[in-house]
Amino acid sequence: MKRKEIERIWNAGQNAVMPIDICGATAMHASVGDRAVTLFIYRSKEAVITDILSRSTSIDDKLKRIMSLDHEYANQGLCDRVVFNDKTVEDAAQAIISMVSGANI
Repeated sequence: MKRKEIERIWNAGQNAVMPIDICGATAMHASVGDRAVTLFIYRSKEAVITDILSRSTSIDDKLKRIMSLDHEYANQGLCDRVVFNDKTVEDAAQAIISMVSGANI
């Protein structure tokens, strides 16, 4: 999503929600300051590994992804909020909706 689109959404009194990696999140904070709120979506390592192993990718890709997990979990401290995805995706989505539509941010 481009900056002009984000500003159009903000000017309409709405929230722009988009999935980005930690590099994008830190760049967004540098660009717009506190107007950006970053969320770390936390899933248990066991659940993430199970998903990685079930993918139809090469063993090398799976190993690289699993080996990078600790580094990715360390990014949690760089984010403003943590959303726990420990039940269903719908529950996590509802938590995000509550955060962006309420005063929880």
